Amino acid sequence: MVVDTTSTITVEQLAPGVYAAKLSYVWTGWVELGDGILVIDTGFNEQGARALADTIRARSGNLPIRYVVNTHAHLDHIGGDRFFATLGPTFVAHTNAAEQIQHFLTWGSEGEEEGDALTHAGVTPPPIKKISKRMSYGGAKRPVQVLSLGRSAHTNGDLVVYLPKQGILFAGDIVSNRSVPWMVDPGMDVDGWLKSLDTLLTSPFKVETLVPGHGVISRPGQPAIAFTYHYLTEAREKAAGWTFFVFCLSHYGRHGMAEPGRGNMWELYQAWRNTPKARETLQAGLIGSPETIRGKLAQFEASNVDQVILLNQTGRTSHADICSSLELFAREVMPEFHAREPEHQRWKDDVLAGRVTLEDLDTDGFKVYAHQNEDIVRLTPEQLKQKMAAKEAGKPS
Repeated sequence: MVVDTTSTITVEQLAPGVYAAKLSYVWTGWVELGDGILVIDTGFNEQGARALADTIRARSGNLPIRYVVNTHAHLDHIGGDRFFATLGPTFVAHTNAAEQIQHFLTWGSEGEEEGDALTHAGVTPPPIKKISKRMSYGGAKRPVQVLSLGRSAHTNGDLVVYLPKQGILFAGDIVSNRSVPWMVDPGMDVDGWLKSLDTLLTSPFKVETLVPGHGVISRPGQPAIAFTYHYLTEAREKAAGWTFFVFCLSHYGRHGMAEPGRGNMWELYQAWRNTPKARETLQAGLIGSPETIRGKLAQFEASNVDQVILLNQTGRTSHADICSSLELFAREVMPEFHAREPEHQRWKDDVLAGRVTLEDLDTDGFKVYAHQNEDIVRLTPEQLKQKMAAKEAGKPS
């Protein structure tokens, strides 16, 4: 079998000694320091990392790779770290991301083939240099600031790389320009993300050129920041239907139903929607780009889940948004899962026929507590109707 091992890389010189390199869909880059090279992210695998290293040598000569800065710990940005580790740099990451990156450097990823460059080199990566606030590199000619913006955003371990003299910002995935931000990391905080974007618009940052994690380079940087900001605020607003639904279930379960015409659930929801529980609920839903939804559904598929129910008509989601969402889902998400459905049905038939034995999992460690209003749980539909009719008439039930 012939395997295509071609890596697509596009390089743009942003200023003397400063380069951005796009590996497939991920932006990386490098800066020439006085004594070597500072690399910003390494792409998603060893193949791309080799291409990036070759490109650095072609553009910047044989300067040693001194530092590799990981803007966050997602695999599409750190997947080339194990190859770069063979070149002897110091790895730099946010304090909250360092452990995950160190684990990857030590053990690799589950889907990785055995025997990569780091394994063959027999090199033990040194401990990662952790940053919680800022660190400076380079000299007076080309100073480089590696910064935490002080709050969780795209993840809880984001860094940006800023060159103040050149007005160049490598923003990592805090900024996506004309590309859909990935919004499912467990450490993501939309409020913190929006505040981080606001920080990038303050006077300490004079961003003439912005390299996003994904999308297109922006000159000046403000349009790219605005794109991400508007996407996040609009996505959160359009996703409000899902969190409103969960809020209502919880509220009814704890407090019962108000008398008809006397409750305002939407008003009550406004105070709840910015709580940690609401943010957790938002991340748990099937909300985001087609790529994000495919990734979440793949997890269900791997667990042999039969059906997933989509709740669209909740909250104040418009009819037009519901229709366009369903059309996008049917066009860009459903086909690949539909194609694999016959295989799943065969597996299910084998399980039901006893030809496949399921693993006996220990579930004692999982405690689920569900609090439902006893009326909803215990009354028949007819009894519930009578109870609500009594409330409407103002009579005790």
